[in-house]
Amino acid sequence: MRRLANIGASIGIARRGDDARATDARIQQQRAELDQAVAELEKLRTDICAGLDRRARLVLPMVALAVFVLFMALYGWSAPLREFPRLIIISAISIVVAWLLLQYRPARIYRQTMRAIIGRSVAIALHGFTHKPDPVISKDTLRRWPLFPHVSAVDGADLFKGQRRGQDVTICRLNINYHYRAQQRRVSHRQSNLHAICIKLDINPLGDATAVVLPDMIDNRIHKAVRGKHGLCAVAPLAGLEQQFLAFAASEDTFALLQGKLTQNALLELGQRDTAILVFHEGQTIALFPLESDIFVPFAPLPFWRRIDQKEMLSSISYDLAQMEARLDMVLALQLCQRDD
Repeated sequence: MRRLANIGASIGIARRGDDARATDARIQQQRAELDQAVAELEKLRTDICAGLDRRARLVLPMVALAVFVLFMALYGWSAPLREFPRLIIISAISIVVAWLLLQYRPARIYRQTMRAIIGRSVAIALHGFTHKPDPVISKDTLRRWPLFPHVSAVDGADLFKGQRRGQDVTICRLNINYHYRAQQRRVSHRQSNLHAICIKLDINPLGDATAVVLPDMIDNRIHKAVRGKHGLCAVAPLAGLEQQFLAFAASEDTFALLQGKLTQNALLELGQRDTAILVFHEGQTIALFPLESDIFVPFAPLPFWRRIDQKEMLSSISYDLAQMEARLDMVLALQLCQRDD
C-alpha cells in the first residue's frame, strides 16, 4: 500500500514539486499547534491502514471465493477450467471493487479531517478569515452571472471569507457544470466543465455596469452564452491587451468605462501570469482562475496510505497560500480608480 504513493508521479499524475519552498512565517507561528494536529493525524492514518489491512485479509479472499462458487453455480463444475481466464478477470474486478468500497469511508474521514486542519491554518494565516470545507453554493447565484449558459450543478470546496484592504473577500474552489439545455446529455450533467478558484469582491470598479473580460483561450460555449443568453456585445479589444483578453459589455459607454477604470498594468500582469475570467456584475468583481486538474488542487489532503512528512506538508501549504494571495492581490489591483498611462 505504501508503494501507491509513487504511482501518480510515475505516470505523470502528481502535484508540481514545491518542496524547496520555505515555510510561510505565518504558518511557522502555528508550528506547535500543527505539530499536535499532525501527530493526531498520523495516529488516525495508522489506525485506518491497520484496520483496512485486517479487513482486506478477511474480505478480499471471501470475495474471490464467492466469485468462484457463483461461477460454478452458474456455468457448472468444469467451468473454472474451461473459462479460467474469464474467471480470473471477473475475480480481479470484483476484488478491486470490494477494495474501493472498503476504503471509501475511512479515506473520506481522513480527507475531511486533514482538510479542516489545513483550512483552519490557512484562515488564521490570512488574519480574520473563516473557513468552510464543504460550502453549499447556490446554482441560482451562478446563473445570474452573465457568463454561463444553463448551470446544472455546482460544488464548492474550501471557502474562505474575510476582509483584505478594507474589502469583503470570498475565495472558493468551484466545480461547475454548464451546458445548453437543448444539447444536454445524461453523461454531461455529471461532468465538470469548469473547475476553478473563484475570488469574489463586493465592489465593482464599474459601479452598476456589467462587463465580462475573457482570456484568449476559453470554452466557446461561454463566448456564445455571454453574447446570446446574457446580451453583452463583443467590443473593441482592450488597448495594449489584444493578445490577452476579449471584452464584452452592454454598450460602448460601458466599454469606455471599462477602459477608463481598469488599470492596464494590472490587467497585463494578470494576463501574463495567469488565466483568468473576469466578471463585473451587480456591484461585484468575480475572478475565475481555471485549474488544470480536479485532483491535485490547492490545499489538497494527502492520501491516507502516505506517511505525513510535516516539512513537506507545511511547504505545500505555504506554496498554495502564496499562490492564492498572489491571485487575490492581482484582483484587488483592478479596483484602482484610474487607468495607468
